[in-house]
Amino acid sequence: FPVTIGITNIKQSDREILAGLEIDIYLPEYNLGIEINGNRFHSDLFKKKNYHLKKTEECARKGIRLIHIWECDLVKKESIVLSNLKSILGKIETKIYARKCEIRHLPAQQTNLFLQENHLQGSTVAGIRLGLYYENRLVSIMTFSKLRKAVGMQHKEGSYELARFCNEKNITVIGGASKLFQYFIKQYTPKYVLSFANPIVTGK
Repeated sequence: FPVTIGITNIKQSDREILAGLEIDIYLPEYNLGIEINGNRFHSDLFKKKNYHLKKTEECARKGIRLIHIWECDLVKKESIVLSNLKSILGKIETKIYARKCEIRHLPAQQTNLFLQENHLQGSTVAGIRLGLYYENRLVSIMTFSKLRKAVGMQHKEGSYELARFCNEKNITVIGGASKLFQYFIKQYTPKYVLSFANPIVTGK
């Protein structure tokens, strides 16, 4: 599918870089590898617990960024996956400058709809929901919540989790994340903020 976003120099099923270990798709011009992980054969039933992490780290040692795309996401949310991939490769044509955008607090329903349409992980519970508007159009969202027990964290006064951030599909908001985060810092003066990153194409 990289061909659909204008990439032609593609190596498939490369086994040279990792000395026999396969990379599904390799883009030499970008030093980027793409793994398509089947839900069944890449589950814990068939792969060791740290299989994907170790493969990602091995690629990093070779100077290659490895991205994992899960079968279920590619099937159900292909447009989001492709948009995220285009963003990584610098192939998104529509660019908006954050300085031309207005920050607004968002209602939960509007936030959830935007995230479901533009973020691989969909919506989540968040008490603070900030949006960037360009010419009265919502183009970017950042949400914050209390620290979650589900990820082994306990909420403390002044602590937050950056729960979601994404732009509208196929749009790059230059400086958008910084503008939203700086506004949050100014308005809520947190003691610290945590976020959880993932090498998989799960959002921006």
